[in-house]
Amino acid sequence: MHNYPLDPTPDTLSLFTVYMCHHIKPNSVGTYLSGVCHQLEPYFPDICSSRNSALVHCTLQGCKRMRAVPTSRKRALTIKDLETVVDKLSSSIDYDDVLFFTQLLTRFFVLFRLGEMTYPDDPELRDPRKVTKHSSVQTDDISYKFFLLGHKADRFFKGNTIIVCKNPHKRFLAYL
Repeated sequence: MHNYPLDPTPDTLSLFTVYMCHHIKPNSVGTYLSGVCHQLEPYFPDICSSRNSALVHCTLQGCKRMRAVPTSRKRALTIKDLETVVDKLSSSIDYDDVLFFTQLLTRFFVLFRLGEMTYPDDPELRDPRKVTKHSSVQTDDISYKFFLLGHKADRFFKGNTIIVCKNPHKRFLAYL
């Protein structure tokens, strides 16, 4: 059709990369190209070296820059969002509401990451290092603290004492 050689050279793979980046997301093209090379390897033994050439690599990087799709993120919680929750749940005596409210405030003010403790009922997502023992909880008039056994930033696996002051303190005591 275009009179290009049938052998997959770095030039033809580079042109194929540009062509594919116009039809699918550039982040997917690298995986797609690897799959094509795997399928063609019995017929063209040098295709892997062509795929790994600097020309194909730079072409793919350039296409990712030119046709990149911006990252979409959820909006972060704000103090106004917390005030909305306070208005709705502050007078509730339901155990689940108090637990949710306590977890929300503790996570917000201590900066826990969302995926670490969000789904405690799913065995796949449970991590015993992230379960806080009741015996480690200490409270006083203005704060509470507990011991977190381990987390992804704990390089020495020593754990951390988490101290929470003021804002969620009253809710935490209500939960206890």
